[in-house]
Amino acid sequence: MIDLNRFFRNPFDDVEISDDELRSFSEDHLGRLSAANTGGVFTSRLTDTTAVFNAFFGVVTNEELKLALQIAATQAMNTRWDAFVAYMTVKGHARVVDRAGNPSALYTQFFPRGLTEFHKVSVADSLSLANRTKQLATDNVATLGQDFADLVTQLVTDYSTARGAQVTLKGEKVDAGADRRVARAALTLQLFDNLLFLAQSNKGDPVAGNYFNQSLLEDAQTTPVEPPPPAPPVTPGP
Repeated sequence: MIDLNRFFRNPFDDVEISDDELRSFSEDHLGRLSAANTGGVFTSRLTDTTAVFNAFFGVVTNEELKLALQIAATQAMNTRWDAFVAYMTVKGHARVVDRAGNPSALYTQFFPRGLTEFHKVSVADSLSLANRTKQLATDNVATLGQDFADLVTQLVTDYSTARGAQVTLKGEKVDAGADRRVARAALTLQLFDNLLFLAQSNKGDPVAGNYFNQSLLEDAQTTPVEPPPPAPPVTPGP
C-alpha cells in the first residue's frame, strides 16, 4: 500500500531543487494555470502564486505570461471590488438604514454621496473608500453589529490584497531586502497548496501533466557517450 504520509509532505520543499529549477518550474506552472483559466476558475490562485513568485524571484520576464497574469490579477481585483460594492449597496445599506436610520448622521458618514459613489469611484480612489467604510464599520460596532464589521473588514481585506497584487504585476519593485529563505518557503508552500487543490479538484482522474512539468525539477539526465569501436587491425603489406 502507498505510504499515506507522502501526501502530507511538501514535494517542493527539497534542497535538491535549485533556485533555477524552481523558477523554471514555477513559470511553467503559472503559464499552464493561465492557459486553463477558463471562466476565471484559477484567477485568485494565479494572483496568489504570482505574488509569492515575485517576492522570491522578482517580476516575471516572459512578456506573454506577464500579460496573462496581469489580466488575471485585474480580474481578481475587479471581482473582489464587485463583491464589496454589491454588499454595501444592498445588505450593508439596509443594515445602516435599519440600525441608524435615514436620514441620520451615521448614514451620511457611510453614504455622503449616496450609493452612486460606490458605483462611480475611480480605481485610484477605491481603496480609500473601502478603508473609510471599514473604519466606520469598526468604530460603530455597538450600533451596526460585530458581524457587519467583520464582513466589511474581510471584503475590504480581500480587495486590498488583490489590488496590491495587481499593482505589483504592473511593475512595482519587490523589496530587495526580503529574506530569501522565507520567500522560497512561501513559494514552495503555495505550489504545494496548488497541487493539493488540483488533486482535490481532479480526484480519480490524475491530470498533473496539465498543470505541472515535473521534469523541470529534475536534473537533466545525459546519455553516456559510448566510445567508438576500435579500428580494425592493420595487416602489414608484403
